Amino acid sequence: MVKKYELLFILPGTLAENEISPVVKKVEEVIEKGGGKELSVKDLGKSRIAYPVKHIRYGYFQLCNFEAETKDIGAIRNNLGLMNELLRMVVRIAGKEESIPDKISAISDVTVRDAVKERENEPVRAVREEQPKPSEDVEASHQIDAKKPAKAKSREKTETKAENIKMEDIDKKLDELLESNIADV
Repeated sequence: MVKKYELLFILPGTLAENEISPVVKKVEEVIEKGGGKELSVKDLGKSRIAYPVKHIRYGYFQLCNFEAETKDIGAIRNNLGLMNELLRMVVRIAGKEESIPDKISAISDVTVRDAVKERENEPVRAVREEQPKPSEDVEASHQIDAKKPAKAKSREKTETKAENIKMEDIDKKLDELLESNIADV
């Protein structure tokens, strides 16, 4: 069954103006080889992309309308996906008449901001309350408490050792080690 389709694709903004038309012609050839008919391509201009794609922030937007058999669309999509020149592309059935900003709204900055605002306006979900911990055995708690001071004492010992060492002593020790290593060589 023949249906009308539209293809929205983005070319990298790093391309020069004269490099765009050969890539567009290549896209048209891919569609025609795949069985597409009645092609028309509209240049939507250069615009900022909502998020970086391959480290590129700007792109040339192109809108292509064509007719094709439904069985041929899969092959056309696959062949377009193999083109390294395209940053992004979307093929869909052409529906009601929409304005161009509506067609590219999935890629624009405005839509991203609107989505964030909608999320902020959503009701907050209730968070589960923490379950109280079961009470411990008295004997078990005494055993745990008995171990804690031992660990605390060992930490205190290391801390006091570190406090007693002075930088001058470290420097003297380093000098001794370096002198002994040089004497061995």
